[in-house]
Amino acid sequence: MTVLAPQVHARSGPAGEQTVEVIVDRGYRPDSIIARAGVPLRVVFQRRDADECTDRVVFSSPHIDRRLARGATTTVALPAQPPGEIRFTCGMGRYHGQIELRAGRSSPIAELRAALARPLLLAWRFVREAGNR
Repeated sequence: MTVLAPQVHARSGPAGEQTVEVIVDRGYRPDSIIARAGVPLRVVFQRRDADECTDRVVFSSPHIDRRLARGATTTVALPAQPPGEIRFTCGMGRYHGQIELRAGRSSPIAELRAALARPLLLAWRFVREAGNR
């Protein structure tokens, strides 16, 4: 059985910059990240394992190849990007992660509101119509 890890939102700082922390230990945790498009993103990797595969992290766009020191923290600064997806892998391609860049300011609460808005509106209309009968 495959357990899907939840997506993690990048944190926004007071100046609007975004940061997300990723633990490197036989893979990436989190391996699915949501961030705002058009805003630079700092990805802070904390490497905890000694697997040679995780010596490097490679980003798809922009193409960045960075060494990750064992037992240390390495920050990768990604420039502002348009909406879309950025993939990252270990140097050997065994471990994968992705960053989904979304337009506009997004938060888990805003996404929940958007997901529930239509069903709640339909339920409200049903209740109103039932009360008018």
